[in-house]
Amino acid sequence: MQVKTVNRKSRLRGWGLLLLTFFLLWVFAVVVGPWLRPHIPYLNQIVAVAEQQDIDMGAYFYTEIEASYDGEQYLKGALDLGAPGEAAFNPFAVAGLALCLFILWLGYRYLPLE
Repeated sequence: MQVKTVNRKSRLRGWGLLLLTFFLLWVFAVVVGPWLRPHIPYLNQIVAVAEQQDIDMGAYFYTEIEASYDGEQYLKGALDLGAPGEAAFNPFAVAGLALCLFILWLGYRYLPLE
């Protein structure tokens, strides 16, 4: 009976921490971030230019950096040069998946909860 109570408390604590983390991220994004913007001169200028020119800052970051271009080229090259038979769902892939699931089960079964 006591083990079930400890498990329930651990799970409730884990879910509580997860929800608290999401809440704090939301507070930072909605309250702290906009409050900080006028207090950081360069950030205020960047945001003003982005709003003036209607720039999507998220899309800008991922498309206007050299690493993004390099990553796209590497992925295209890997897809072009890859052998179709190597990526098949073969016995080695099934064995690897089974091994991963077994390791996860061992961790869930034998590692302490606290």
